[in-house]
Amino acid sequence: MLRDKWWDPRALSEAAHAIRLATPVHEFFSDPAYKTVREAINAADFATGRPWNRDWEVRPVPQSEGFPDVQLRCGTDVRPFEITEADREPRRRGAEYQADHQAELDNKPEQVILFDPGEEAEVALVEIQRVLRQKAEKMYRPRPNILVYVNLWGGEPTSLYAHGLAQLYGNSFESAWLLWGRNMFRLWPKRAKIQLH
Repeated sequence: MLRDKWWDPRALSEAAHAIRLATPVHEFFSDPAYKTVREAINAADFATGRPWNRDWEVRPVPQSEGFPDVQLRCGTDVRPFEITEADREPRRRGAEYQADHQAELDNKPEQVILFDPGEEAEVALVEIQRVLRQKAEKMYRPRPNILVYVNLWGGEPTSLYAHGLAQLYGNSFESAWLLWGRNMFRLWPKRAKIQLH
């Protein structure tokens, strides 16, 4: 689907989003064949959202290689990144979209689900820790950087929360980043918040 090469992040974003838009949503989020494309979208958003790193390139690593999910490169500096998603456990977006697609085929009315932003923010903090723990238990070598796409709305990590996660998982990952709503957060090293455009 995506050629195995080093991409300019903006070109990667365009190519990955073109695949997403050409694919029925229930297939895109449930078919493992699209995993690399989903990760490429997050990696491209991450690379283009870092204003001080304009020259980075992104390589979505083929699933056959197993580890890491993506690599970021600037000159000779190549960094491995694992990408994961924080969402309500045990929610599976692919299964939800499959059910929505079947309901549409069966002419059933669309279900509307309402969310409480305050509760979503609390759940997000729990789920971020859960997915970091799961990734840390894999004991990757060499230590990768980790990027968590937070598929929950509202809230943001406090400095105390980030410090606690760094204490728990800082030995497992070189750095930890969150893509959360319209913001990017670096949990460690040197906590930071970046407004995405």
